[in-house]
Amino acid sequence: MFRVRDLGKIFLSKQIRGICMVRRVFLENTFCFELKAVVTAVGSDEKGEWVRLDQTIFHPQGGGQKSDSGSIDGIINVTALKEVEGGELNHYVDKSGVLNIGQAVALKIDSNLRLQYAALHTAGHLLAAVVETKYPPAVAEKGHQFPGEAYYIFRGPVPSDKQGFKEIVQGEIDRAINQEMPVHVLNQEGRQIQVGEYKPAGCGGTHLSNCSQIAFFKFRGDPKSAGKGTYKLSYEADYKSDNSEASQTTAITASSTASSSAC
Repeated sequence: MFRVRDLGKIFLSKQIRGICMVRRVFLENTFCFELKAVVTAVGSDEKGEWVRLDQTIFHPQGGGQKSDSGSIDGIINVTALKEVEGGELNHYVDKSGVLNIGQAVALKIDSNLRLQYAALHTAGHLLAAVVETKYPPAVAEKGHQFPGEAYYIFRGPVPSDKQGFKEIVQGEIDRAINQEMPVHVLNQEGRQIQVGEYKPAGCGGTHLSNCSQIAFFKFRGDPKSAGKGTYKLSYEADYKSDNSEASQTTAITASSTASSSAC
């Protein structure tokens, strides 16, 4: 779960302080499922054995999105990820003593899960943008994009005509999908996501490049009070698996080079 208005500020504050972070390729290219990287540190803590990399495609859980699943060199499973001081990411692995500092490795994530998470995240931003535009003064406050339990919380009164509300919002979302509304990544005041011409919102997650890549969007139930002047909209969405762009981008890979360091 996250507060929409805070995410852009978080990314901007890290940039201002000059924090040197691992290159987060997942923020540059949602469709990069395989990547060459170099081990920069190894260690262990209460969560287990971990490695750090000069660049990664593994998105850690946060910002309302689940962490990616995958492997290193095809035999070492990445079981969890954790943000640590200095903007680094610990990749927790199920085998110890196998990786060494300076070692070149091959990363691979579960592409089906990545695309499902990205579809839920993009659909959530689209939902937030439509509601804020069509029903002012509603403000999107929190989002949660886990499969089977995705929702957004808005500040404002619960819509009185719940069925009419859902029909109007559903119609606008369907229009965005059918009209192939683009999804832009902006680096203004931190990282922001903009769907079509809607207002940008801060975000640190993975996204589709076009609304046409969303297979479907539908509400789960009616708007419900979430307390303290807010209401909750639950929804479902998924990636359009036969999308032509997917077939063109699933083979995208990137190599670690000196010119693509994290700083």
